[in-house]
Amino acid sequence: MDIATNNTIATLLHKLCEGLSSEPDSAYELALSYLTSTSEKSRSSQDERLLCQKIHSKLASVSAKDADKFNESYVKLKNSFVLKQRVAVLSLLLALSDTPQQTESTHQLFPLPNLSTVNSGLGVSASSSSKSTMGSMSWGSHAPKPQGSNQSLPSNNSNMIIAVQSNDRSTERACVRDAVLAAAGVKSRVPVAWPRPAQALYARIAHLGFLHDRLKEFIDPASGLMPQGLMGEGLVTSIRDELTEYYRSIALLQSQVCEGDGGGGTLRRVCVWAQEPLHRLTWLAYIAHTAHHKKGGELASCVHRFVRHGDDRVCSLARRLLTALTYPLLLMLTRWLLHGEIDDPFNEFFIESRSGVPIDRMWHDKYRVREWMVPSFMSRELASQILATGKSVVFMREACADEQAPADLTHQRHLHDLLQPQATPGGGERPDERVVSWWEADGLREGVSLAHGVASARLLGALCSHHHLLDHLAAHRRYLLLAQGDFVHHLMTLLQEELNKPATSLYVHNLTCTLEAAVRATNAQFEPPHVLARLHVNLYPNCDGREDSGWDVFALQYRVDGPLGTLFPATCAARYRALFTQLWRVKRIEHALHHAWRET
Repeated sequence: MDIATNNTIATLLHKLCEGLSSEPDSAYELALSYLTSTSEKSRSSQDERLLCQKIHSKLASVSAKDADKFNESYVKLKNSFVLKQRVAVLSLLLALSDTPQQTESTHQLFPLPNLSTVNSGLGVSASSSSKSTMGSMSWGSHAPKPQGSNQSLPSNNSNMIIAVQSNDRSTERACVRDAVLAAAGVKSRVPVAWPRPAQALYARIAHLGFLHDRLKEFIDPASGLMPQGLMGEGLVTSIRDELTEYYRSIALLQSQVCEGDGGGGTLRRVCVWAQEPLHRLTWLAYIAHTAHHKKGGELASCVHRFVRHGDDRVCSLARRLLTALTYPLLLMLTRWLLHGEIDDPFNEFFIESRSGVPIDRMWHDKYRVREWMVPSFMSRELASQILATGKSVVFMREACADEQAPADLTHQRHLHDLLQPQATPGGGERPDERVVSWWEADGLREGVSLAHGVASARLLGALCSHHHLLDHLAAHRRYLLLAQGDFVHHLMTLLQEELNKPATSLYVHNLTCTLEAAVRATNAQFEPPHVLARLHVNLYPNCDGREDSGWDVFALQYRVDGPLGTLFPATCAARYRALFTQLWRVKRIEHALHHAWRET
């Protein structure tokens, strides 16, 4: 079998695996293991017919056209003189169809090394084929890359390759073993006897060890560089998973180098394989460097900057790290929106709770947004909406003493759905579709909007129904802003004699009796009891040293407490008192003019 036939079969087999499996590289290796196995037991024609029946029935359940196409392909396979292991081929097809679809994981983050040649007699052609295969493998996703990948060596290194290949085979094997150990972080010195091309290739491979040591130092608690908090632990865990997969690839590489006579394990091949790990570890080290001494939302914003990178590989890496480190933030966010509780032992949440705030100032002063902790993927408007939603839940529980659950739990379902692994936008039918993370999904904004609407409606309903907010607002307008005309005129008539006295001779209990008499004699008597019980008389002496009369110090007061105390704080009461003072003087002038016109 010549080289052209080999390449054609390998290409067709790889295309077949791409069409049948979401992981073409893994499926291609499985196919090779089936087709090149020398210890496979012979199967009878009955086994072959059984496999054909299984495949045909599976295809017929989906499409009759596909089943007919399989029958035609099977006839061609039986008449083929190239592939004679039909049972192995059918078993491979059946195994590929039974392979479950996998979501994005840490499996094969780095390309699996393949230093052995298919045929030792192929020489340079086999080497070129191996280089092309490794250059097309993907480490960020399981889709093949275009041929213009940066994994191939520059053309000006060809003289280095020739110089290295001309050396003694045993010396080259020692160079490869030392280079693999250097990539794993084992420090060693390059022998002076090595040729300069070999030293250049070794230095490039050994740079992996330097990057590896930087990442190991970052995730080491004793180094003082590891980020603190739950979100920092998420980033460290994700980087540790990356290093675990890197160790796996190094172990496979070392096993291929050490077995037999080294096969095709040359420094050139190891350097070609090292391009993708070098790119990935370089960006991991850079992200780890920028994450020093950061935590919480600030750490998430730091990693989120790399999501908008122009390189798709860097973007995919940053998205994976950001999704891992922001999961604790999602848990804290969900707990705040649904229960109004802040579970933040390391001060990573962008909403801060302040202690020692009285109940009437809870809405205004107890909670606030820490602007520097808001992640960059979250707008300031969304952060303010999240703050208001949680405050509404807390206010209902602590101020209104209302624990009744809402009938509509749609916002809870939306928020709990964010805690589950997100599916691809199109249902995951295409392998190149990107998985949507919770921090970039529309479900976050929709869930926050629904939760804000439900919490606001509950709070407004409780204030209006149980605490009579509208009645108290109307009472402020009628009595403090003097909109109840008959009551104001009768009260001023009853108080005229008392208020003409000096302010020092007035007593609140006497004025209170006059106020009650005015209420009973006017339409104010029909007000609800919870309104009349809050209407009082108070005396506010001036501090300018003048001898004031009763007209200068008299004022009506409307006292509110409980949840309404938050809506009518002391500053609001002072404004109403100032308005009452001005309007009371105007009403006094109007009352005096009325009596003057009656006497004339």
